[in-house]
Amino acid sequence: MKLCFCCMAFISILGVQGSEWSASIPASVSGLSGLCIYIPCNFSYPGPRQPAGKLTGIWFQGSTNFQIYNSMNSEVVNALYLNRTRLVGSLARNECSLKIGPLRSSDAKIYTFRIEIPDLDKYSYLQQSTTVSIIDAPSAPSMQCPGILAEGIAVSLVCAVVHSCPEAAPALHWSSIRAEQTIAQPQSRRLLQNGWEERVVLNLLPSSGSHGEVLRCSAVFPSGLSQFGPECRLVVDYAPKNVTVNVSSPLDSVLEGNTVILSCQADSHPAPHTFSWFQWAAGREQLLTAQRGHELYINKIIREPGQYWCQAENTMGIAHSQPLLLDVLYQPEIMNESCCSVISEQELELNCVCIAHGNPKPSINWTFMHSHEPINGQVDSSQSGGHKAVVSLNTSVLWNSTAKELVILCMAENSLSSTTKAFTLTLNTTLNAFVLSDTGPTLGLWGPMMGLTAITMLLPQWHCGLLIESPYLLIESLSSACKLSLRLCDL
Repeated sequence: MKLCFCCMAFISILGVQGSEWSASIPASVSGLSGLCIYIPCNFSYPGPRQPAGKLTGIWFQGSTNFQIYNSMNSEVVNALYLNRTRLVGSLARNECSLKIGPLRSSDAKIYTFRIEIPDLDKYSYLQQSTTVSIIDAPSAPSMQCPGILAEGIAVSLVCAVVHSCPEAAPALHWSSIRAEQTIAQPQSRRLLQNGWEERVVLNLLPSSGSHGEVLRCSAVFPSGLSQFGPECRLVVDYAPKNVTVNVSSPLDSVLEGNTVILSCQADSHPAPHTFSWFQWAAGREQLLTAQRGHELYINKIIREPGQYWCQAENTMGIAHSQPLLLDVLYQPEIMNESCCSVISEQELELNCVCIAHGNPKPSINWTFMHSHEPINGQVDSSQSGGHKAVVSLNTSVLWNSTAKELVILCMAENSLSSTTKAFTLTLNTTLNAFVLSDTGPTLGLWGPMMGLTAITMLLPQWHCGLLIESPYLLIESLSSACKLSLRLCDL
């Protein structure tokens, strides 16, 4: 009977050990030299739960003779680990996690946990041993770079780093970027199988300014050492903005009659897929349907082309530019309204008006033919404005008795060119009168004729007046730019 009992007891114990002794320990952990390391551990044993006072937890290196921790007797702990190891948690709650620190390079070994229960059994969890490795530099934080973002749509980004020592946990920081709003949530921690993870979440509301920004996360350890995670270049889609129209050709001034190329530029992502061109002319807006690209070609630009603007469109929206008013330069042109008239018989007093258009606005000077000096007299330019120059001259001419004509020049000049118009005062000996004319038709007649002293105008583009052989003058029309003086004399 005794032999049979022993056999049954042996079989019972073996059965319990094979099915109920277990532990959860990572196969390997790593720690930073000089800091601490935690070896996560949970265990189970057969039979009813025992109080902590009846459980002895032992961690050993290599063999059971090299104990680095003993929950009941610190005297058996190897001197190299004395005061450097402690149990984290409670054996009564089946917790057997071990802290080692500060770490030394000699701590890179294989460690095993053992539990001893009086009146029950002793068990070493040899199948769940863990290997400790020592690293010289901490792990760099990780971050999942997002895909394509959209302006104004919030996104959350996570930065995380794994470490082995909660007492020396790193602080995580985000690099600064341009955005409509950035909010970094408080740092949090969670226990992993092989250590702890520190993580911080960044709530980002991207804007167009965020596009192309480099976002990075860094981990700063208590020792002052910093580790940087990978760079993440943000890609943000946004509607066109800052749309502008510029003259791309010619690079300098725009001259009348030249071909002009306008370019539409927009800040957007993705790039605009459609451009539309508009012109304000003749008091209304016109869509230039023939031009759909980012450039607009204008052949033979005129002086007053009106305003141009463009519209840019991409998958995110539409925007248009401010109107561009082209400053077209052109050479001076003296207008047909320019004229001279004789207003005094005694002193041969002349009143002349020269009207010229040009861009830049031309300057006007009065001179005599073959003389570079200006004519002395009263000059008035108060009617000038914009691209129009109006200069009137009131002067008295000293007639040389030997001369048969006197030529007065109106010269209009700007940075592009110059032009002149001549007014000729001729002594008609047959009529005993002065005839004032320009290079075209007769402009005026002054002198006694059949008992009538009069002045009249015949301007190039219309009939200003008519002189007939009678003691009256019939005036059909007259330019407002010229003066007409009449004086009747007795025969």
